[in-house]
Amino acid sequence: MELLEVDQAEKSYNIRKFGNSYRLMAVNDVSFSLKKGSCVGLVGESGCGKSTLGRLITGLEKPTKGQVRFLGESVYSATKRGRKLPFAGKIQMVFQDSYDAVNPRYTAEQIVEEPLRNLMHLSVKERKMKVSELLRKVGIPDSEKNKYAMEFSGGQLQRVCIARALACEPQLLVLDEPLSSLDVSVQAQILNLLGDIKDEGNLSYLLISHDLEAIYYLADSIIVMYGGQIMEQIDDISLFYEMKHPYTKMLLSSIPSYRNQEEKSETAESIWMDLGVQKEGYTGCPYYGRCPEGKEVCKQKRPEIRKIRKGQTVACHMIDD
Repeated sequence: MELLEVDQAEKSYNIRKFGNSYRLMAVNDVSFSLKKGSCVGLVGESGCGKSTLGRLITGLEKPTKGQVRFLGESVYSATKRGRKLPFAGKIQMVFQDSYDAVNPRYTAEQIVEEPLRNLMHLSVKERKMKVSELLRKVGIPDSEKNKYAMEFSGGQLQRVCIARALACEPQLLVLDEPLSSLDVSVQAQILNLLGDIKDEGNLSYLLISHDLEAIYYLADSIIVMYGGQIMEQIDDISLFYEMKHPYTKMLLSSIPSYRNQEEKSETAESIWMDLGVQKEGYTGCPYYGRCPEGKEVCKQKRPEIRKIRKGQTVACHMIDD
C-alpha cells in the first residue's frame, strides 16, 4: 500500500472580476502516489497550484473533485474538531512564512508543545521533556526555549516550526516552500537538517518548491506542475537532467550548472510572467501560450500524461515515445 495517493484531484474557485464571474482551475486532474520513506519534489512557478495541492493533501482544503488517501483512507473523513482516524497527527505541514505560522504570544516551548497537548496523551513532565528533545534535534538549545517568535531569526524560527511538525511523530511532512524566505546560507542549513531527519526517522516528504536545486538535493522523484496540471514526472532523480517537457527545460535553464554559458535561452528572470492558470472548461495545453514548440493541436487539445520511458511520464503532444 502506498503511503499517500492523490487520485484525479481538482480544485476550482469562483472568481469575480469587473462584474464577471468564472471558475478558476487551481488544481486540474492531478494524480500521483508517494511511497513510505521517500521524498517527492513538487516544482513549478508561483501560482501553478502546488501550494493548493499541498493544502488538499493535508486536509486544510477539500477538492472540488477527486480524492486524497493516506494509508488507504480519505484524509477528509476527519471531524471538524480534529482527526479521529488512526493517522491523527501523522500528516504535518511546514509553511513558507514561519512568522505567520505561529502564535506570536507563544514561546518556542509553547509552540512545540501545542500539538503534544492536543493530540498526544502525555503528562506535563513528559511534554516538557519531549519539547526539549525536539528543540535540541533541530538545533535550538534549551536556553532559548522561552524566547518568543519575534526574538528568533527566520532560520531559527523555521527550525522551531519543523520541531513542532515532528512533535506527533508524523509519517508525512508537507514542506511548502520552507526555504524561500531564508538567506542562502540558512537555506543550506535547513536542507541539511531536513535530510538528516528524513534519514533518521524513515520520514516521507512532499517538498513544494520553485527551487530546482533544492529539489534535486532532497527529492527521490520529481513532479513538475504548470497551470494546475502535471507537465512531467520522473520516478528516479537520476533522470533529472534528462527531463523532456519544454516547460521543464525552461526551468532547468535557470540552473547555472545546466545552462551553457553561450546559450541564449530564456532564464529565471523571464519565466515568471505568465502563470498559465486556466478558466474551467479550457481544453488546450496550459503552456501553449509560452511554448516555443507549440502547434495548433496544443491549443485545441489538452495533452494526456503518458509514459515515454520507464520511470518518466510527460504531458506534451510534441514529444515522441
